[in-house]
Amino acid sequence: MKLATIFAALALVITLPRAAHAEVGIGLYSPSSSFAGTGERMRFVSALAKHVSAELGQEVTGRVYSSASSLAEALKQGDVSFAVVDVPNLGGHGWKPLATLKVGGSGTVRWRVLGASGVSTLADLKGKKVVIANAGGKASAFVTGVLFEGEVSASFLGGVDELPDAPSAVKAVTLGRADAVIVPDDVGTEGLTEVLVLRSIGRPVLIAASGTDKALVSSVVTAAKSWTGAGGSDGFGSVTGATPSSGRAKKKPAMVTPPPRKLSVKGILAKRAFTTPTVDLRRYVTK
Repeated sequence: MKLATIFAALALVITLPRAAHAEVGIGLYSPSSSFAGTGERMRFVSALAKHVSAELGQEVTGRVYSSASSLAEALKQGDVSFAVVDVPNLGGHGWKPLATLKVGGSGTVRWRVLGASGVSTLADLKGKKVVIANAGGKASAFVTGVLFEGEVSASFLGGVDELPDAPSAVKAVTLGRADAVIVPDDVGTEGLTEVLVLRSIGRPVLIAASGTDKALVSSVVTAAKSWTGAGGSDGFGSVTGATPSSGRAKKKPAMVTPPPRKLSVKGILAKRAFTTPTVDLRRYVTK
């Protein structure tokens, strides 16, 4: 009996940390946003967590993640049940947007290409090194297929590299480590030349871990939509329609040569008769 009591006590001790871990967690991974650093990211997600906590009447914590893979693992393990993630990192994880962050009343943001000295037109980008904030290893597909909408082929650019976040990508161009950078238009330019204005896509979105209780999801989404925002945002609103899947081209690049087509005139000439006049060639022959 004593041994059974000891094992029961040990089991209780082991399960206590898991019970304490029943709090709601909200993660943040949005490298393409204009956050200046980890501190600014932490203030943003902490403010959101504090508001949701007050609305739900239970503890809610905010956490910042350094990669999409670490956030995905945290969602899988239950370290966090919700997260705010940018659109370039939505593809490949099956995350479903629940609400969209709004700035100035808008849930979309236009992206643009900024170039170093000597890069001011689309033609100047040929063969040039382009950088972008981390897009989960799909930067090239996201740039050519989504932002350029399939109008520029991957071979046209000299390569698309991923850097930790948008500000560091801009800095790489100012330091001469890349020729151009592609960022949302609310990211600082640091004096770079605007080369092209691209399409608008959705701002960061709120997502939930697979299997999260539906009632909890509904409560958190409602709470997020009542938040007035932080860091220049207006809080969250309904999901916009501009959240394209990363890496899926809308059309074939205009620069691609179409395959040769076999032409047939059979239908045109059907049931038509032609008479070819004969010519006496002897009239052209001299004796």
